[in-house]
Amino acid sequence: MKVTKIIALLVLLLSFGGNCVAAEYVSLEMYPKQIGVFTSVGKQQFIVFGKKADGTLENITRRADWHSSNENLVTINETGLAAIVGSVTSGHVQISCTYPKKPVLSGINLLLLRNAYTVGGNISGLASGNEVVLQNSGGDDLRPSANGAYAFATELENDTPYSVTVKTHPTSPNQTCRVRNATGRIANANVTNVNVTCTTTKYTVGGTITGLATGNTVVLNSSGQNLAVSAADGSFTFAPIDDGSSYNVSVQTAPTSPSQTCVVSNGNGVLSGSNVTTVSVACTTNEYTVGGTVTGLAAGNTVDLQTNGEALQVDADGGFTFLTALLDETPYVVTVTAQPTTPNQTCVITGGGNNDGSGTLAGANVTDVLVTCTTNTYTVGGTVSGLATDNIVHIATNGETLLVDANSVFAFPTALDDETAYAVTVTGNPTTPSQTCLVTGGGGGDN
Repeated sequence: MKVTKIIALLVLLLSFGGNCVAAEYVSLEMYPKQIGVFTSVGKQQFIVFGKKADGTLENITRRADWHSSNENLVTINETGLAAIVGSVTSGHVQISCTYPKKPVLSGINLLLLRNAYTVGGNISGLASGNEVVLQNSGGDDLRPSANGAYAFATELENDTPYSVTVKTHPTSPNQTCRVRNATGRIANANVTNVNVTCTTTKYTVGGTITGLATGNTVVLNSSGQNLAVSAADGSFTFAPIDDGSSYNVSVQTAPTSPSQTCVVSNGNGVLSGSNVTTVSVACTTNEYTVGGTVTGLAAGNTVDLQTNGEALQVDADGGFTFLTALLDETPYVVTVTAQPTTPNQTCVITGGGNNDGSGTLAGANVTDVLVTCTTNTYTVGGTVSGLATDNIVHIATNGETLLVDANSVFAFPTALDDETAYAVTVTGNPTTPSQTCLVTGGGGGDN
């Protein structure tokens, strides 16, 4: 059978049958006179005084002989210290003393042994390194610092009421502890079902978002949580997590319509007893360039291009890029504002989003605008006059021969690139009648 710790109450029912004195004393007095209380270790100190004729008292405790009527229950030593034996839980014992060597004090000292019980239970959920302060009936503070069984130090007698409360909740991290089966009365047994359950207080992580384009969405992440935030929100808050948890807010998915880059500030830390509201997410729309390739531009020539108010002169075949980057989703139109002139060329623009040099930026640099230049061609011709009827004159230029049979305007069929040299000559004069034809005019002014 489980034996509880003992609190013993000593009741002293003192009756003096006469003056038990030695020669030097007129009387003796034994203490305690009233009910004495055994300590939690089951001990009680007795004292005896000899009273002299002049009324003074002398402590003779260590010179008296002490006796227990049942040393199987309680023993008493030469100093008057009585102690309960082992796990004794009940019984009656008479304590007496003699001085010198004969009874000098009579009476019954009745020792009543009573059971005492503990109040406790189990603690769960207490965070590592944390501490909760419990009380029983407003006192007897207990400071458990680990999960598991607990019991208050002060034991209670049967039918004593108890009421367990949380005096101080844990703070590192913040926790709330609740007590089940907190009240009751001792019923001849230890109380072991006053259970304390602690849960860590939860807090949120959040902040503000700026610069997010209308209609755009950015996906943030912290502690394994993804959170989609739209421009209309203006602020954001993740679901609550336990106090003491670390957090690290990052951009999981950047906005795409338009393409934006979002930077997180104050995004790292550890929750410490309050909500975090200072995380800042600043978004800026990405910028991209417009460019492409020029082909066919004659050596030494230039072509002037323009888009979105910016001019660019290109002087050779190859890649080109306008210097000013444009915000994503900005429309662009590349045009030729001045064609090449030495020689004269015509440059035509294709490519881009709409295949005509125009389009809308869509999350990347534009590099596919194509400017194709071709040199302009011109024909060589003039007027024949003085040619006799039915006569024919043969003229030639750049390897091409032309027969003219009447006074009229003429032109060689083959057009020549601008800046091509030409020389019109008579390769066959008219013969019927015989005529001599001279060539004048032309760019060189030769006759």
